Amino acid sequence: MIKIISWNVRHGLGQDEVIDIRRIGEILKSLNADIIALQEIDVNAKRSNRINQPEVLAEILGYDYHFTPFTETGSGEYGLLTLSRLPMTRKTDLNIADLKCNNAAQLITFSQRQAKFDFVNLHAPWQYNKKYWKNFHKDYDFSECILCGDFNLLGENPAIIELKEKYQSLNETSTFCEGGVYDYTFLPKTYRLLSQNVIESTFSDHDMLVTTFDLW
Repeated sequence: MIKIISWNVRHGLGQDEVIDIRRIGEILKSLNADIIALQEIDVNAKRSNRINQPEVLAEILGYDYHFTPFTETGSGEYGLLTLSRLPMTRKTDLNIADLKCNNAAQLITFSQRQAKFDFVNLHAPWQYNKKYWKNFHKDYDFSECILCGDFNLLGENPAIIELKEKYQSLNETSTFCEGGVYDYTFLPKTYRLLSQNVIESTFSDHDMLVTTFDLW
């Protein structure tokens, strides 16, 4: 069994207005996931006290990691972070659309025993969402990839309806503090989806989406 956590952590800014990436790391450590896909992570940004958040989280968890920036903020960077205890045999940064921000995604190949599987961590933009999803499948074949992240789309959107037809997904519980499912983990139908549930947290404006599955 493989456990995935997807979480938009809002650079560690909690609903109490405190920025604390270490408490994010401690709660993630307690959940003992194999792969953790985070969105809205800072590196040396002024707003988060010039901390290299990927390094802090990797140290707390003891995991390998890959960070992909999609924009600059306060003389620092802001982007996607995947951490894992599984070997990452390939790490590729993707440019999905010609946008000023949130145009990136991560494509990572993981090894599990004798098998390999591909994993995408993404954060779709809010303002240019339609263009992002129009370009999403244009240059890349994601048909056998796990898709994970903040899609910034609700369930009635045609892009989500199409993904639900092509992939497996179970969660219908809100993942955002103001309501609505914006975060998803989609699995190819060749994998065995075991569970998918939301863990509430006030450490961000999004909750954690936890997925467990088997490759066979």
